[in-house]
Amino acid sequence: MNLPDRALAGRAHGGSRFDWHQDVQAWPHTDFSPVTVGVYLEECGPEQGPLMAVRGSHRGPLHSMNDAQGRRVLRIPGHEIDTERVTALT
Repeated sequence: MNLPDRALAGRAHGGSRFDWHQDVQAWPHTDFSPVTVGVYLEECGPEQGPLMAVRGSHRGPLHSMNDAQGRRVLRIPGHEIDTERVTALT
């Protein structure tokens, strides 16, 4: 079995923004079997910009990761996010 891996690391009190996306659309793979696991090595409060998730978003729909010109941008426009269901994973 070939298990690709990817690591994303965030710096405390800084770093770059990573826009809203769906992992299944963003990571290269050949089927819908990816599993994403996040592990905090230190406490992360809201002031540090923790990982955010939209409750129930795994039930669909799948969003395009391309902009209006067809360029791969790996982001979902903010107006497509149901902010009532956003939760911080701290």
